[in-house]
Amino acid sequence: MEFSERLSNLRVDADLSQEQLSEQLNIKQPSYSQYETQRSEPSLMTLSKLCEIFNVSSDYLLGHTNIKTPVNDLLKGETTPEFVTIFNQLSEDDIRKAVDYMQLLVRDRENK
Repeated sequence: MEFSERLSNLRVDADLSQEQLSEQLNIKQPSYSQYETQRSEPSLMTLSKLCEIFNVSSDYLLGHTNIKTPVNDLLKGETTPEFVTIFNQLSEDDIRKAVDYMQLLVRDRENK
């Protein structure tokens, strides 16, 4: 998915108009519109603000990953160091099985 499409989707999901978002970014709406139509790219400062507003990583917004959450937010919690240690010991096949199991846990929780 392209930057412009991700940006548009995030804005719509946040129920923001282009005008509202451009005000938060302190830019004019036509300038913002050019980001969504691939006519222009935001400055690094604007990109950083977009990431803050939508609480996503720049890697996600730029299309380098499909993981929205910034890495620092992912690494919070008491069990994180233990999880990372165990994860690093797994084979690719084991990781796939672990991910499948975690997805099953999430679905079970959502169905309750």
